[in-house]
Amino acid sequence: MRYSILILFVLLSACGMKNKSQQEQDPMDKLVGKWFKLPIDSNKNMIENWEKVNDNTYKGNAFLWNKIANEKFNTEQLWLNYDNDAWIYSADPVNQTKIDFKATIVNDSMLRFENPAHDFPQYIQYKWLEKNHIEVEIGNADKNMAWEMEKE
Repeated sequence: MRYSILILFVLLSACGMKNKSQQEQDPMDKLVGKWFKLPIDSNKNMIENWEKVNDNTYKGNAFLWNKIANEKFNTEQLWLNYDNDAWIYSADPVNQTKIDFKATIVNDSMLRFENPAHDFPQYIQYKWLEKNHIEVEIGNADKNMAWEMEKE
């Protein structure tokens, strides 16, 4: 009888167990894809494109697209790296110095990265309004800029 209860307990526990990917999705995964600044202009647009490299690294790039001239202008390379129990957002703008921002909020509704030592921006924030619709905000104590983006 004891063995029957033990076997039943093990079977019920195994049925209720899920692997890590089923239990939780990394909030960073929500960034993966091509994001267009709203309102979408038929002639030109700002785009962020993110891809997952592995469980600890995401690669992005931001660029301006001029549809009429069929030109793409890279503005910066972006990286998200998980290291030493923290997410680091690295922005490497064209012709400027790379800057790192440490994650201060990581959840299903918001990603926020901060670097108080940087002049502008001191924070970068992605806030989900809907599944494929976000508000991006950058700023410091004196000023901020915000815009909405939609995933293709």
